[in-house]
Amino acid sequence: SPGGGVADFGLAAEQITRLRTISLDDSKSSDLTVTVCVDRVAASGGYMMACQASPGHLFAAPFAVLGSIGVLRSSINYHGVLEKYGVKSMLLTAGEAKAPLTSTSEVTEEKVAIVQRGLDRVHVAFRKMVEDARCGTDGNGSKLARDVMEGDTFLGRDALGYGLVDRIVTSDEYVLERIMAGDRVLKLVKCEEKGGRMPSLLELLFLSKKLTEGKFMGRVMTQVAPVLVRVGGICGLLRLMDGGGSVGNYRRLNEVLWRRDGNCDVSYRGGM
Repeated sequence: SPGGGVADFGLAAEQITRLRTISLDDSKSSDLTVTVCVDRVAASGGYMMACQASPGHLFAAPFAVLGSIGVLRSSINYHGVLEKYGVKSMLLTAGEAKAPLTSTSEVTEEKVAIVQRGLDRVHVAFRKMVEDARCGTDGNGSKLARDVMEGDTFLGRDALGYGLVDRIVTSDEYVLERIMAGDRVLKLVKCEEKGGRMPSLLELLFLSKKLTEGKFMGRVMTQVAPVLVRVGGICGLLRLMDGGGSVGNYRRLNEVLWRRDGNCDVSYRGGM
């Protein structure tokens, strides 16, 4: 993955960390080994996820792209164009750091500084996450922080030297190794729904022939639906015949008489 939103990839990385550190008993050691193979791209948020692999189990293909440990924010500002044509944008906020830069607001040094402080805070947290996951992999923490934590990207072979990965190998090669070692390898396959789409609620209620619950609900709805239709029709007629006259000159509905059998009689008085 080339990355994306901070919140989304941060959550995904934490989920991988949870899997890596989970223990099914009272021992502190994990029962799962999380191996990550990067064949193409693990940049920015993608590397944030990949580096959460178990120690010694982050692999990459020789020409995979890794790193980009940085934060960015981009936008187009139309303030000058709007001002040129006499259009004034108004944005009311409470708090000097609230929405400092928008596409229509004036760009000032103070507003840019507010946004930059936010980016720097995210960058510090990003670097801390990578350092915690990769601590000691190259024996030189300062080199790791200085050379690969500033947004640059690296090919797999170079990333190995910087301690960003543990081994150069493709995912296919690694899976083949596990098979040859006698491990049971499973592949997850997305199952497509036959028929093109999921049935709707009404289809499940009326058309189900296999589920007992579906047959029962179908019988219930068969009895209830006519009553609902009659009630809905009368409500619509009452609204249509209301004396407002907004939909034309219709007869005024003066009386609705209900009989015990569930039907209704409608009588009119007056003319057009």
